[in-house]
Amino acid sequence: MAAPTVVLLPVWGAGHLMSMLDAGKRLLTRGGRALSLTVLVMRAPTEQLAADLDAHIRREEASGLDVRFVRLPAVQPPTDFHGIEEFISRLVQLHAPHVRAAISSLASPVAAVVMDFFCTALLDVTRELAVPAYVYFTASAGMLAFFLRLPSLHEEVTVQFEEMEGAVDVPGLPPVPPSSLPVPVMDKNHPNYTWFMYHGRRFAEADGIIVNTAAELEQSVLAAIADGRCTPGVRAPTVYPIGPVISFSPPPTNTEHPHECVRWLDTQPAASVVLLCFGSQGFSAAPQAHEIAHGLERSGHRFLWVLRGPPAPGERHPSDANLSELLPDGFLERTKGRGLVWPTKAPQKEILAHAAVGGFVTHGGWNSVLESLWFGVPMAPWPLYAEQHLNAFTLVAYVGVAVAMKVDRKRNNFVEASELERAVKELMGGGEEGRKAREKAMEMRDACRNAVEEGGSSYSSLRRLSEKISWRERLDADMPSPTIVLLPMWATGHFSSMLEAGKRLLFCSAGRTAAYSLTVLVTPPPMAASSEASSSQQAHCEMMATVDGIVFHHLPAIEHRTDLAHPSEYIRLYAPQVKEAIAGLAAPVAAVVVDFFGTPLLDVAHDLAVPAYVYFASTGAMLALMLRLPGIQEELASRLREEGGVVDVPGMPPVPVASMPSPDVNDYTWFAYYGRRFLETRGIIANTAAELEPGVLASIAGGRCTPGGRAPTVYPIGPVLSPKPRVVVDARSSSSAQECIRWLDAQPPASVVFLCFGSMGWMNAEQAREVAAGLERSGHRFLWVLRGPPAGSGSGHPTDANLGDLLPDGFLERTKAQGVVWPGWAPQLEILAHAAVGGFVTHCGWNSVLESLWHGVPMAPWPLYAEQPLNAFELVACMGVAVDLRVVGTGRASSVVEAAELERAVRSLMGGSEEGRKAKEKARKMKAACRKAAEKGGSAYAALQAVVQDMLESHVPGTAPK
Repeated sequence: MAAPTVVLLPVWGAGHLMSMLDAGKRLLTRGGRALSLTVLVMRAPTEQLAADLDAHIRREEASGLDVRFVRLPAVQPPTDFHGIEEFISRLVQLHAPHVRAAISSLASPVAAVVMDFFCTALLDVTRELAVPAYVYFTASAGMLAFFLRLPSLHEEVTVQFEEMEGAVDVPGLPPVPPSSLPVPVMDKNHPNYTWFMYHGRRFAEADGIIVNTAAELEQSVLAAIADGRCTPGVRAPTVYPIGPVISFSPPPTNTEHPHECVRWLDTQPAASVVLLCFGSQGFSAAPQAHEIAHGLERSGHRFLWVLRGPPAPGERHPSDANLSELLPDGFLERTKGRGLVWPTKAPQKEILAHAAVGGFVTHGGWNSVLESLWFGVPMAPWPLYAEQHLNAFTLVAYVGVAVAMKVDRKRNNFVEASELERAVKELMGGGEEGRKAREKAMEMRDACRNAVEEGGSSYSSLRRLSEKISWRERLDADMPSPTIVLLPMWATGHFSSMLEAGKRLLFCSAGRTAAYSLTVLVTPPPMAASSEASSSQQAHCEMMATVDGIVFHHLPAIEHRTDLAHPSEYIRLYAPQVKEAIAGLAAPVAAVVVDFFGTPLLDVAHDLAVPAYVYFASTGAMLALMLRLPGIQEELASRLREEGGVVDVPGMPPVPVASMPSPDVNDYTWFAYYGRRFLETRGIIANTAAELEPGVLASIAGGRCTPGGRAPTVYPIGPVLSPKPRVVVDARSSSSAQECIRWLDAQPPASVVFLCFGSMGWMNAEQAREVAAGLERSGHRFLWVLRGPPAGSGSGHPTDANLGDLLPDGFLERTKAQGVVWPGWAPQLEILAHAAVGGFVTHCGWNSVLESLWHGVPMAPWPLYAEQPLNAFELVACMGVAVDLRVVGTGRASSVVEAAELERAVRSLMGGSEEGRKAKEKARKMKAACRKAAEKGGSAYAALQAVVQDMLESHVPGTAPK
């Protein structure tokens, strides 16, 4: 079988193409497994670029390495573009059909596709072909951090960047002045800006980002990317810093006829010459060339100046300079003893490697920066275009290897003679700034060289990348597909949500080399919850049994215990059975996913050496609180006793004590236990979306919830909505429940307030009468699902309501044209989807909240138990999708809402109050955000792909427990 191939997708620019080819060749020569390279070549848009591209390819084809070039058919370039970044991105996008055809036709198995960062539109192709995709980022990690941060910055900064007050926050960098931002983002109305936003969003979909930098160069920036500070609410991308990627020694030269620039340098003292060179696109018109000449002459320092002239008419590339037209009269004669002006291309690397060069005035292109650092040459940056202004800031304010030079962006990056003179004197002379830059440049030279040597940071990063790319080779074709073991809790909201999440994992893995199956270990509910929970479990199992690839394994019931106060204590007793069931599976086990109540079963996964994940069916805010609890448990205990106290949950406003979750037993002991143990997992799969809780998810990723410990990896794959099987209810209820829908069909759009309190919510007569009075006085239409108290002390499940016992006399008659009271189970999801429903009074169970948001229905939260008070606070104070409803007390039987308060809240929710208007508007926005998150390319879809990929990578066939 042919060696797997890595497909490279570069763009045609020399700085992009050559850097990616060099990175690819490192994979060939330093990776741990045999790979080949296939380079898909897009035709360059100009004759000059096409000729340069062909020359590069001919040299590479003659190198003898296993590199194959495939030229893609030419496409018609766009003509209606407004900037180079837009042009490149759109031209790349037009190649999608040819890229798909080329990859599909390769004889070798494709291990991965590595694409230039301008090619992110082609991630759609790799997803369709089920091929891992990586982005190769030729610029700095600082620029990558800015790219990743830009989508959230766009929301935070509502004016043009140059109009904002203060600096721009790019995590890992010092505060960035707006004047140092990349050229393409300076006008938010320009298509270039739109494309930068597009690329920044799509980077998260890649399996990793390969960056041409070293950990030692940009340590804090890389850390900020890794811990999620650049991507609030979205998973942090995996970054592989493998640089500096350059040819490590100058190309062989003819020692008898070295380049004229090199011969001139041979006659100069060590570290005495400042090199001025501005990349393949840099040129100077006569006014600027005169300023440079005067500045160099007055500086008194030796110089080698590579001067290119403006492009010829109709051309885009600099021309060879006509020195007599560009330079001041007599300049060459006056400086011939200490300077050389070179009017065409020059061998920059060879010049920077020369001992005579002591400083570099550069445009700040990242490849040039890395070459300068490789040879320990300090810089004075003169940025011209693209990201170079940010590079210049980074070199001066962050890395410390350059002296500042004032560049006038409003005059096309003009530099006055006096400013150049000052900068050259500082760079080459005895000033403190120049001395520090020279010292730091030498440090970075050593750091860069150490990074790429065996055992260095970049070498190790490259090996990790190679191992990740070649994991497919380790898959044995004769081995059964791996299985994911799900361990759900019996409660309906937990059980159905985890099954639906598992189904998504199953479908997401379809088409991959190692498609999964699902094995669901079903734990019987304890006696107190057995009847209704068992029926619900059975119904969901029967519904899911029709899905290919899902197998249910029912664990035998254990002896009933009356001394267990918490669900996790009961689940813990099943550890021996769970261990035996997993160990007995024929398929290799890729991962075990436990409900957060099943956290004690992590011990089983550890014993069997199987990767473990937690499925968290609640909010990101509740997850943040659990993670934070181990460090604040004692402080929290006293805070909860304070009247009017607040609690710090990272990523949220201060949480009032009254809005804290109501634990079942032992205060918050079990919550803290979960928070500690979550850190033992490979990841937490959360039923939320990045767009719903960006601040909270960013706080978790940034380590604010786990100070002193590692931040857990969170995969926000929600909203995971659980379809309710019809067999959950008896035939009478199922049939008559349609009456609710028929009644709604007769109501005007958005006119009905829906009241429903979950599978465990019920009311006694006193509370039911308050609700009835409030609804009647509100004047609004209503659909009220009313359940009665449990039948006996041993059952926690509501009964169908006896309306005659619970409601005030005459209420049903007086409101028969206004509302319906429904005394049994009702199809909540179907009701919320109905156009007549305009508001939802809810207990705030998270599944109910997600269903409401999915359909854009604003809420009035009436929390009853568990984490619902915190959910209610978040809906009102953070998301803004709900109006406040004052609830006195907590618990199913003791949380009371008075009639007047319900009347006020319903009027606010359904009427014209400002609070209600804002909640309706925000709910509509959240509806769009939730649906977009779940679509291909959305944040939840990307998180789902990420967790599947992580499971694949953590699974090594042949290690299934026996």
